[in-house]
Amino acid sequence: KRTVPLRPVVFDLVAHYEQRIRDGQRHRNPVYAAMIHNLDENVGRVLAKLVQRGLADRSLVVFTSDNGGTHGDNFPLRGKKGMFTEGGVRVPLIAYWPGVIPPNTITDYMVHSVDYYPTYLELAGNKWLPPEAEHPLDGRSFAEVLRKPDARPGRKPVFYLFPGYLDVRAQP
Repeated sequence: KRTVPLRPVVFDLVAHYEQRIRDGQRHRNPVYAAMIHNLDENVGRVLAKLVQRGLADRSLVVFTSDNGGTHGDNFPLRGKKGMFTEGGVRVPLIAYWPGVIPPNTITDYMVHSVDYYPTYLELAGNKWLPPEAEHPLDGRSFAEVLRKPDARPGRKPVFYLFPGYLDVRAQP
């Protein structure tokens, strides 16, 4: 059994990106660039393993983040983690599901973190979905959008409680 060594530290990537910094560039953080490079490399390894084992067409892989970035400029979004502007609340959602989600699909359908639970329940056949009267869910499944990216299922408005963390939470 062969194992592929993981990069214990990304110092070599940091050095690589330090050499690529040029005057006038908006993004100039070599550590962050190395982290993104490493993440991309390892997501690729997971996807390759799914393909190699014949599991890709039966696997939904979702990549997302929590709230906003803290490692520099979130351009073109304003603000950063802990702020109520787009840079503080808008995050990536990338879904890979061969044979279901068409390649290179982009949708502007809004998904909130509370939507993952009902989505995964629906995709699993709703076997564990609690009765609405017993346990109402705040989220709404976006399984239909995964299957048909042009779908626009209705949803209730999304509200945020913003208790004013800008003094601490906006700091890396």
